[in-house]
Amino acid sequence: MSVDQNKVLEYKPRHIEKVLRAHIKAIIFDFDDALVDEEHWINERWHKTISFVEDELNIKEFGKYFWDIYYKKGPKYKYHVNDVLERLELDQKLLMIIVNYFLAQKVDEKIFPDALYCLKALFKSYKLGIITDGKEVVQVERIKNAGIYSLFEEIICTKTNPKPSTKCYLECSRKLESDPKNCVYISHDIDTDLRGAKNSGFKTVLIDINDNYEKISSKQRKLIDLHCHSFKEIEQFFISKDAKMN
Repeated sequence: MSVDQNKVLEYKPRHIEKVLRAHIKAIIFDFDDALVDEEHWINERWHKTISFVEDELNIKEFGKYFWDIYYKKGPKYKYHVNDVLERLELDQKLLMIIVNYFLAQKVDEKIFPDALYCLKALFKSYKLGIITDGKEVVQVERIKNAGIYSLFEEIICTKTNPKPSTKCYLECSRKLESDPKNCVYISHDIDTDLRGAKNSGFKTVLIDINDNYEKISSKQRKLIDLHCHSFKEIEQFFISKDAKMN
């Protein structure tokens, strides 16, 4: 992706000085949509599930109606299958069969470009961690599937105390034996993830792969210490001699 460097630097200088003064010891990442493509993980499992429903349960056009509802309601909507069954005038008892099949599906993770290279570079100089919302058994398996599990010293899954609760951030910094002010949290999510990190005393990095600069409000920018558009930028900032942190 081509990046307009003048645009990237438009507000970075106001925040970089604060980061440079810090003695960063630990770098903690979000997982979904920060290191890997969550939409890919969800969609591929639904593709497998739809094939099962149409071929094994013999429910024709299930996929047609499912994707129509999915794209209208979005992936966070919880009643896609209910609505399809209702539209097709089918027994809602099929719901659990379909949902359980979906939850059991395993797919390859789609790690973002240069993320693995960046992590390996950071691993040599910093303690690395992950804070991710979700069930531990599921998220840890996905992290292993992405081929990055061995690079992290600590993985916190926040099923009971999800972000932006400060509990998960402080627990991670404690387990990494690093003061919160010596920690950086990297995520694509400003209002939840970076807000929680800020409230915990962390420095923050926005990983903005989709180049949403114009959509970031002045209020949100106060939660961002460093704005990067790629993992190459993150690696260059934390590893390069000009920006090296003690």
